[in-house]
Amino acid sequence: MSVGTKEVKITAKTALKGNMVSAIAACSILVFSTLIIMCAAELLSEISIEFSQIFSVFSMILLISPLFLGVLRYIWRLLFSQKDNPVSVFYWFSEGKLYIKAMEFTVTFVFKALVRFLISDIPSLIFRLLANGEVLAFLKLGNPALSVNFAYISGYLKIAAIIFTFLMMLKYYMAPVLFVANEEKGYSEAFRISNVISRKSTMDFIYLCFSFWLFVLVSVFVMPLIFTLPYMLTAYAVHVRFSVADYNIYVRSFMTPQTPF
Repeated sequence: MSVGTKEVKITAKTALKGNMVSAIAACSILVFSTLIIMCAAELLSEISIEFSQIFSVFSMILLISPLFLGVLRYIWRLLFSQKDNPVSVFYWFSEGKLYIKAMEFTVTFVFKALVRFLISDIPSLIFRLLANGEVLAFLKLGNPALSVNFAYISGYLKIAAIIFTFLMMLKYYMAPVLFVANEEKGYSEAFRISNVISRKSTMDFIYLCFSFWLFVLVSVFVMPLIFTLPYMLTAYAVHVRFSVADYNIYVRSFMTPQTPF
């Protein structure tokens, strides 16, 4: 990307100048909603761990995800001097058709991640199966040490599968912003454009994320997150905006009449 991390951060700070209080209010809704769900899940774990996990997953998909998209929409519009009320983060809950669109995006994102994880986790499942004493006995490999070793290998392979899935999903890192930026094009177009442009901008995005390491460290404590999240999300939106503009310039340099976004 022709515009570096420093320029992205400066643009983010400029966009937040005079709007920081409202941006904090908007992000606070997301942060505290997530905390409430986490606390509710913790209480439910006293009754049933399985039910608590199910509650957490469905709450994140059905409630937190549309709220997160609402915050991104608020931030994106802020970049274009559209000063919405912080309550507008509930935008995707305002109409049934809007909520369905948000769900289509979220479910698609989760499905893509899940498919990649299940495929990459196959080696781990094989070694987990081999760690089973009955399987080893059937294969006439009754050595207990093998069972322990296979269990360790399975654990390492699962970690590798998670990392691999994360790296594979990086090509869709722009999709949430692209979706809220032009919702008329639909979620599939957001994934397609992200898949194309991210080939040139992923390393810049990774560098931008690492540049916030101090903010992330401070945000381990919940309260600072309320103040740092607006800055990080705005920088994320600015990065996507610059990446799209940079890609369009790149495409025009080859005299291509159409741009992807």
